[in-house]
Amino acid sequence: MRAGTLDALQLRIEKVLTLISTNLCEPLPLRRLAAEASLSPFHFHRIWRATTGEPIGETIRRLRLEKSIHSLQTTSDSVTQIAFDSGFGSSQAFSRAFKQATGCAPSAYRAKGVLPALQDRKEQQHRLKAFDVEVVSLKPFLVISKRRNGAYDERRLAETFRIPWDWAIGSGHSERLRGIYGIPHDDPQSVTASRLRYDACLDLGADIQPPPYLRRLTLGGGEFARLRVTGSYEQLEDAYQYLLGIWLPGADREADDRPLFNHFLSDPDDTPEPDRVTDVYLPLKAEGRGHAE
Repeated sequence: MRAGTLDALQLRIEKVLTLISTNLCEPLPLRRLAAEASLSPFHFHRIWRATTGEPIGETIRRLRLEKSIHSLQTTSDSVTQIAFDSGFGSSQAFSRAFKQATGCAPSAYRAKGVLPALQDRKEQQHRLKAFDVEVVSLKPFLVISKRRNGAYDERRLAETFRIPWDWAIGSGHSERLRGIYGIPHDDPQSVTASRLRYDACLDLGADIQPPPYLRRLTLGGGEFARLRVTGSYEQLEDAYQYLLGIWLPGADREADDRPLFNHFLSDPDDTPEPDRVTDVYLPLKAEGRGHAE
């Protein structure tokens, strides 16, 4: 990895940590955090988790707990006052989080003066397997998509893909199918399941106007880091983490402001799970050269 790129990323992480630490009692929207790190909101959650080993929500929770621990050690403030000063909405929420992280209640810690260490969750980046990555150029192309809001559950996502596919069959466009794509907009470890967004997309090889319940999106256009996953779709999150947290800084490249997407090269209905092949594409800012496709 190139030291300059890693140092720059570390500085961005430290800027966000400073922002959080000085605003623990304020809501910190995704766009504000991403802007502080000079990162795309599409990639911030995954880059943060890949770089630090914990979701941003865990980071905020940990910093709030660290502040509360310091207050329990150095002040005579009530547990309720410490809870509010540390950014918790209530003393009950504070006590639950404190006990979950340490194994004891805040009042018990203050009485005993002994506290187990906060759990260290910064291990994920060391468990990621390596993937082969290449930089390619893609021409822009149109897809027909259906948005799903909810958990990235394979069965429900299959039902979402069925909606544009049934329309393609009914409208006589299914024979034009050139590719099946998916856009996972959010990190499921950082965003609650009900707020996760996913676009199920079909490339029908033409400029087609879909019905109102479907949308047209443009994919491609520019350089992309491409990584191939063979086997279960459960590997895809690790692939995203590897691309954003390990390959990207090591390649001295930056992701641009568009979401990554998957190209499903196998039909899961008739392909055994170990044989499924998926290409993951991460859009890159315009610099360097890739080979055209």
